[in-house]
Amino acid sequence: MVENIVKPLQGQKPDKKTLDDVAPRAHQLAKGLNEYLSKRKWLVGNTITMADFAVAAPMHLWAAAGIPLGGYANVQRWYAEVAKVPAWQNTQAAVDVLLPKSTTIKNSMNL
Repeated sequence: MVENIVKPLQGQKPDKKTLDDVAPRAHQLAKGLNEYLSKRKWLVGNTITMADFAVAAPMHLWAAAGIPLGGYANVQRWYAEVAKVPAWQNTQAAVDVLLPKSTTIKNSMNL
């Protein structure tokens, strides 16, 4: 997030080497979450919990951060379900006011 969000907001350019270095780990984590979500709707139990909110909280910035979600249908499905929660929508609306439109996952996923 620092390279693709914070640095540009500060007028700096992202460090490509840093981004290249973390890309394999980002894919590994996204793949693991995707596989986990292939067997369940929510992270814990049969309804949304704090675990879902805790993991989803930074995800609205994943598109801008360059974290891969394109090939992870279960992660996208799960996040779309979290994004339907009215309290989430109210919070996301406040975030959308503060950040450029292109930085939110909501906009990158057309939610």
